[in-house]
Amino acid sequence: MKTLSLLTCSASALTILLTAGCESTDNNPNIPPSGLTPPTLQNTPPVALTPTNDPEFNSGEISDNGGPGEFGLPGEEVATDPSDWTPIAEDLGFPIIYFAYDKDVIGANEQANLDIVANYMQENPELGLIIEGHCDDRGSAEYNRALGERRAIAIKDYLTANGVASTRFKTVSFGEENPAIDGQSLEAYSKNRRGILIPATMR
Repeated sequence: MKTLSLLTCSASALTILLTAGCESTDNNPNIPPSGLTPPTLQNTPPVALTPTNDPEFNSGEISDNGGPGEFGLPGEEVATDPSDWTPIAEDLGFPIIYFAYDKDVIGANEQANLDIVANYMQENPELGLIIEGHCDDRGSAEYNRALGERRAIAIKDYLTANGVASTRFKTVSFGEENPAIDGQSLEAYSKNRRGILIPATMR
């Protein structure tokens, strides 16, 4: 009789533990609904973007009329329309890609982050990426819209060169229209020269 009671209690306890375990997994906010696991990334501006004496970063003049970046030439490609893609709900922690003043060249620190993004996208072939290009407010609105486009395309070209199909990207430029930080300080300028990576469902 005692043995039967012990077995009954053990079975009840096991049922409770299994039920609790299922509930905690299903309701875990750290597990994205799509099943994608966020990659580990360095989501901070590289040190080189906050110098105090570098004229390339601190100058208020356009230095090269937006010359060609390392990955793509001006006018070589036009920005695409991302409106038919749906950003996914969860935050995968993709990095912000920062740029030097008046440049669309991807720096070494940013390449390291993009390498991780490229590997992640290869492991998750259902994932698309909307790439936004942004600028600080020095220069005309038209110039900055074109520069933002080149920055977005430079990110796309880098990821494509690292094995991700070009059909998985949409690019769009906001120029100076959507600053991350308002103001004319060097900090604001350095944070506004950026590319935003938005994971999306492709159509």
